[in-house]
Amino acid sequence: MKLRFVSMLLMVTLIMFSIISVVPVSALTPSMLGWDIATARNWCYQLQNADPLEIANSPFEVVVIDYSRDGSEMGEYSREEIMLIRESGKLPLAYLCIGQAEDYRFYWKDEWYENPPSWLGKEDPKHPWKFLCQVLGSRVEADNVRIH
Repeated sequence: MKLRFVSMLLMVTLIMFSIISVVPVSALTPSMLGWDIATARNWCYQLQNADPLEIANSPFEVVVIDYSRDGSEMGEYSREEIMLIRESGKLPLAYLCIGQAEDYRFYWKDEWYENPPSWLGKEDPKHPWKFLCQVLGSRVEADNVRIH
């Protein structure tokens, strides 16, 4: 039961992040906020090199993509690309890892290697570019989350 609650909470967070990241709050409509993900019959999860035009022309109703083609700030999808996906009737959701920080992401600060913030944990031995985050019981710095 606890796992199901956490899964639902994460999904709601992703949906809200997706809506906030591509639409100004003043443009939100009740139908956008009331989108029922439970009615989706199929979905796509692609974190690298997702092509917005291919996604728009695909049969998927829900798509989970990274904010960037390659994880870098330079590879970030534009508002127009996200709108292309949305206008095709798909719900784009932004991937957001809340359990690990990755040192190739735009938010990473080089000083963290030597002087990490209190919430940043040890390096993941299986993935040397990822660092565990302590998200429960501590505060992740708000300036590390960018909402468009």
